[in-house]
Amino acid sequence: MLRQCPNWLAVRRIALLDEGGDHVCLTTEPVAVHTAGPFRPLRLSEAGYLKAGHGAEERPEPPSERAAPA
Repeated sequence: MLRQCPNWLAVRRIALLDEGGDHVCLTTEPVAVHTAGPFRPLRLSEAGYLKAGHGAEERPEPPSERAAPA
């Protein structure tokens, strides 16, 4: 956990879909949550200025290694 993060969510992975693109889809269930009080969640419409951290061509290979449970 990030010690300085006042709001967090820990989840258990139920399923993972990786079709070879530069994204994966996770289905999860919450196992623990914490909030330091009321907060306003970040909405997608408010994050349009963010730039991607990497290009699709930088995807680690093979996908199964990236998707393996820890």
